[in-house]
Amino acid sequence: MAETSAFREAVGGWASGGPGERARELAGRLGVRTAVLLEGLSDLAAVETLAARQGRDLAAEGVCVVQMAGAMNVGRYALTLGPPGLGLRLTGLCDIRERPFYERGFGRAGAPADAVFACSADLEDELIRALGTARVEELVHAGGDDRAWQTFLR
Repeated sequence: MAETSAFREAVGGWASGGPGERARELAGRLGVRTAVLLEGLSDLAAVETLAARQGRDLAAEGVCVVQMAGAMNVGRYALTLGPPGLGLRLTGLCDIRERPFYERGFGRAGAPADAVFACSADLEDELIRALGTARVEELVHAGGDDRAWQTFLR
């Protein structure tokens, strides 16, 4: 897990104009073949949690889920991770309203736009609908996130 985090950090630095050597080295060592581009940290947490609950070991499958700190960064990340950069297979998961940004970013990087999957409202909405509100509230309370939950409800 620490190396996956290091890879994500190296990719973020490269996408921001830094060097790419560390990201290349870690991608090779980790066997990363596919990058799933997500908008932010909550999306990353949701995808990783759901994958684990489904018994999926994304790292063992050569998949790295990468949050980009906002959909507006998708072009830079697609260029960094896709054909012009690391040459990874790209896919993305975003809110429906962000889909055009992803499609343009993927297109500029030479990645297929049909590898972008959009949630009806947003990923958090999809997660709540999948688990049910009662279960989500249980998880929030168990995690001690009542204050964040109240903010979310507002």
